[in-house]
Amino acid sequence: GLAPGRARPRPGPVGSAVQNGPERSWSVSQQLPFPTTLFYRGRAAAREADAADAQARFAVIEASARAREAYADLYEAERSLSFLDEIVDLLRRFSRVAESKYAAGKGTQADAMKAQLELTRMLNEKALAEASVEGARGALNAAMGRDEDSPLSVPAPPSSPLPEASLIELRAIALAENPVLAAAVRESEKARAELGMKRSEWLPDLSLRYRRRSENGVRSHDASLGLSVPLWFWKQAGTASHAGYEARYADALRDGERLEVLAALRAAHASVRTEARLQDAYRTTVIPQAEAAMRSAESAYQSDRSGFLDLLDAGRSLITARLESVRHEADFERALAALSRAVGRETVP
Repeated sequence: GLAPGRARPRPGPVGSAVQNGPERSWSVSQQLPFPTTLFYRGRAAAREADAADAQARFAVIEASARAREAYADLYEAERSLSFLDEIVDLLRRFSRVAESKYAAGKGTQADAMKAQLELTRMLNEKALAEASVEGARGALNAAMGRDEDSPLSVPAPPSSPLPEASLIELRAIALAENPVLAAAVRESEKARAELGMKRSEWLPDLSLRYRRRSENGVRSHDASLGLSVPLWFWKQAGTASHAGYEARYADALRDGERLEVLAALRAAHASVRTEARLQDAYRTTVIPQAEAAMRSAESAYQSDRSGFLDLLDAGRSLITARLESVRHEADFERALAALSRAVGRETVP
């Protein structure tokens, strides 16, 4: 029997153990993609950064080319306005001569009216040229990053030299340095890296785990390496197939960009050479001949050896020659801007 005042002990659960102290543990785990996935992911990121860098370089070249074009536009507008001022003065002189000859009975009223009509037409052309000057000034200020109404001096004649490099040399430079082409190449390489990354998703991911335990002053450590095997392979197959299409599309864009750069380079190179020859021809031949014809026609009209239409035709020829001359000077600068874009340099060698 039991002694008085003592309780009966309760039986414990079967298989129980007495805990002498708390157990403490901490663990660190990390999920890692397969190494090839990490490699292609890093390669894709690097190519994306390279493409962004190439686009930044192109922005600098484009800004320089636009400023060159805007300067050429302003120069052409200012010079055209100056020539029109001279032509207006010349037509006023023609008009006075025609009116004086009509008053003296040596000319016709039709000649005087034609002179006035041509003068009115040139005054209208001058008004349009003044508007072009204002627009060109605003465009140049914008290209330079300034307010549209910032003051600008009258532009001096462009003095860019003719590039010395041959078309073959410029072609090699463009293939190596053109930032637009470089960006297309990097985008193609990025797409190829992303294709490799999608294919790597078929491979198992890695799972690393480290645990440290402490119980009753006794410490233990354990580590484990696990593999996460993908079961739904059609998902990986679909993403890899899509990445393959994207890679082929990027390759096509790269090849197309290469052809466009080379075509633009050839066209700009031909334009630069042509405009340089035309500048020289107008400066040394066309304008001197037009001025000589103008003087001869004016002398012949005043001495009654030719009609007013001959004088008017000579004046129009001189106007056209001068305006075309300044246009070819500006077109030379525009062609150089196009060539700098194609080559991939601010200054063409």
